[in-house]
Amino acid sequence: MGRSGCIVKKRTLYYFGHMAGMELNPENRWVKMAQKVDWEKIEDKYLGLYCANNKTPAKPIRLAICALLISSIEGLPDERLVLHIQKNPYMQYFCGMKKYTREMPFTPSLMVTFRKRFDANVLREINEMLFAPERADDDSNDDDDHPNRGILIMDAICAPANITYPQYIKLCD
Repeated sequence: MGRSGCIVKKRTLYYFGHMAGMELNPENRWVKMAQKVDWEKIEDKYLGLYCANNKTPAKPIRLAICALLISSIEGLPDERLVLHIQKNPYMQYFCGMKKYTREMPFTPSLMVTFRKRFDANVLREINEMLFAPERADDDSNDDDDHPNRGILIMDAICAPANITYPQYIKLCD
């Protein structure tokens, strides 16, 4: 109970500060992807790409990398990407924002700087973390685990045949 006697809603991990009190769905693909990556490890690894004595504060590494990932996954141009992140609380959660905000996270022209700073190898490394199949803890490689092993026999029915196509001369006969 709160001070005024009304029931106080418990803030969950997925509350995310939305004005309507909306909870984020833990099954959403952006929430799942955000949890797959060790962001502290990534930030420690690429911290050297940022200038320490810059007068203007830099955007977080996670925001920059996630913006590039969202752009490549969704195939959005820079202007539409920023608008999508601005409107979508799931994308904001993926980008590491502490709570939902209606403000633009960055200007679209900043994407050029992000692309210069983080090349395709960085995105490839994070893609491998995100989309790698879940590996089992045991390292057993028994052949009994894969019952569909053997020889594949193809039938000639699915092979291309020597089919002649109608030509004008054949149509006259």
